[in-house]
Amino acid sequence: MKRTKAFNRSLILNHYYVKTKVLILLRALSLDWVEKTMLNDWQERIVVDPKILVGKPVIRGTRLSVEFILDLLANGWTIERILDDYPQLKREDIMAVLKYAAQMVKEEKVYPLP
Repeated sequence: MKRTKAFNRSLILNHYYVKTKVLILLRALSLDWVEKTMLNDWQERIVVDPKILVGKPVIRGTRLSVEFILDLLANGWTIERILDDYPQLKREDIMAVLKYAAQMVKEEKVYPLP
């Protein structure tokens, strides 16, 4: 499949959008606190199953995607508000979402278009 310049440009813009969201969230939560409370084992809480939300990463045992939780946080929701509105979640789930997003941004390689 040949990718167009517009498609490549949209991938780059999407990457910067996600990266910006993650950086804003980490700053807002205080880096010290995030480093101390973030799970090293986010793999146990974030799963990818093609039968759930067409394979988007979700919090285990839910249909809540990583993308959805990041959007809530980026739109000003506090962790406490998310936990109140979604009682099936734990604070560790939210932290796993942030750790997952940070890991994905670290692994992402973006090359400028000519």
